[in-house]
Amino acid sequence: MSFPETYHLGKLDTRCKPANEAGRLREIQELEIFGVDAIPEIDRITSLANRIIGADDVGIHVVGESRQYLLSSNHAIPKEKRYFDRNGCCANVVLRGEPLVINDIEKDERFNQNEQVKEHGVKSYVGIPLTTERGHVLGTLCAYNWTERKEWGDEKLEMMKEFAVMAERALQLRKATLKSFKDAQAEEIKSNKLIEEKRTRAQIAASEAESSAAVAKNDFKQHQIAQCRG
Repeated sequence: MSFPETYHLGKLDTRCKPANEAGRLREIQELEIFGVDAIPEIDRITSLANRIIGADDVGIHVVGESRQYLLSSNHAIPKEKRYFDRNGCCANVVLRGEPLVINDIEKDERFNQNEQVKEHGVKSYVGIPLTTERGHVLGTLCAYNWTERKEWGDEKLEMMKEFAVMAERALQLRKATLKSFKDAQAEEIKSNKLIEEKRTRAQIAASEAESSAAVAKNDFKQHQIAQCRG
């Protein structure tokens, strides 16, 4: 898919989606990462990457159905300002499934008119896809500069790829942890249900036994009365 087919005046054609879009969105939902306040393991990765890469910021964007969410950043950004339209650089990385490196956005016709780029004054960008074991690209680990343009270079690109792998592993661990927690919850609910069913059956059995005893006692009394009268 060529850029002229997907871009017009700096906007990504939102009709263009990855072939596995439905599964990709399901996995984002399973991971519970869209709109979450913070994930310490992820924040540590972006913090370390930012110090080593030397960018103005290194963040992680999760690209949803129509919006993308800034999951992690080295700047204190209120949650309500972490949502963006799905038409920027990170959305392109998700669509193509491969790294995107831009040393000078002003000279890049795909993005120099992009509203997000212009609003935040982004001058250079590099984005690495975050891919799950199922092959879904959930978002990006990206670095950007707005104070000055910087050549990323092969070394920094490779370092970004390594940090992306770390982020992918952190997400895999989160997925496994969430699954274990939910499985444990389901097992607890099932166990509690069985206990409640046993308690109910015991109560019914006790009630039936008490009723049978009362009937037997009454029959015995009636029998004694009949004998006395006889």
